[in-house]
Amino acid sequence: MKNLYFYCIALLIATAANAQTAAEKALVGKWNITSVGIEGNTVELDTGKIVFTDEALKEAKEAGVDIEDAKRDFKALGQSYKNINLSLNANGTLQMKLQNHMLNDETYTITEKEGRHYIVGQKSGETEYTLVDGVLLMMVNKGGDMMHLYFKKE
Repeated sequence: MKNLYFYCIALLIATAANAQTAAEKALVGKWNITSVGIEGNTVELDTGKIVFTDEALKEAKEAGVDIEDAKRDFKALGQSYKNINLSLNANGTLQMKLQNHMLNDETYTITEKEGRHYIVGQKSGETEYTLVDGVLLMMVNKGGDMMHLYFKKE
């Protein structure tokens, strides 16, 4: 019975290690940013299409903000992220570049806490992510606002 117990533990450890390896393998590659979102509002970088939430539109109207000005400003913000790419390498290193200028070059690990997945950079810390249908969504806290960066693999 004791041997069966140790066998089950070994099997669980092997399964968990294999699952993490599968998650890491899915992330390995070069990723190009496709859109940027803040608080549910998004801008698609290739097309310039902007989607504001109903709540944001309501707040803008109540504050007397010109929606066309808001769209122009939000599009300009998105364009500042347009040429970001992220390389997650099998050797545990990552590089983030903006127009071939290195923004970040460090080692990383993949972790999971309470059902959420994180890329943990040696310098940059934890960044929550999801990977669904080939789209990598990274959630970054930028000055108190939750920013969503959407990437597609090359």
